[in-house]
Amino acid sequence: MKKLLFLFLFLLLFAPLCEAQFVKAVRTEPFSLSTKTFRPIPFESNETRMNDVSLHDPRASLTRFTAASDGAFLVFGTIIYEKQAGGYIRNLCLIKNSDEVTGVLGCNALTSPNDCFAYEGCSVAVAPTMVFLSAGEYVEFYGYQDTGKPVAIRYGPVAASSYAVMIRLSAGAPALTASR
Repeated sequence: MKKLLFLFLFLLLFAPLCEAQFVKAVRTEPFSLSTKTFRPIPFESNETRMNDVSLHDPRASLTRFTAASDGAFLVFGTIIYEKQAGGYIRNLCLIKNSDEVTGVLGCNALTSPNDCFAYEGCSVAVAPTMVFLSAGEYVEFYGYQDTGKPVAIRYGPVAASSYAVMIRLSAGAPALTASR
C-alpha cells in the first residue's frame, strides 16, 4: 500500500515534467566579442542528449532560444571569456526579444580586472531564470566586455565550453486577471 501511495504521489508531482522540453546549446566555433559592444552570443550546436530544436535550432538562428508554444521556461547559461588583460567588465545578460531596454531578464558581470587575466579566463553565468513566453517569443544571451580589443569566448568540448540551457516547464502561461 505504501508503495502505491508513493507511486501515486510521485506521478502527481512529476507528471508535468514528462512533457518538459530541454535544449542545451554549446559553443563549437571560434567567436570573439568586440570591445564595448553589447551583442548576442552564438551557440552553434546542441548537445546530443538535450537537442530539442523547437527551442534552439542552430540552422534557423545561432543566438535565439524560441518558444514554439506559450509556456513557462527555465533559462540559464554560462560563457567563458578567454584570458585577456585590460578592462574591468565581462558581462552576460539574458534578453527577451532583442529588447535591450525593457527585455532584460537577468545579468551578471565580473568587474575586477584580476578576475579575467590573472587566471585562465573567467566564467560569467546567468542564474536560472523563469520566464513566460508566448509562441514565437525568444530569449538570447548578450555579452559585453571593455578590454579595448576583441576577446574570444571559449568553445569546444561540452565540459569546458560556454553553454546555454532552456527548459519548457509548462504549457501555457497563467492567465492575467484585471486585478493584476
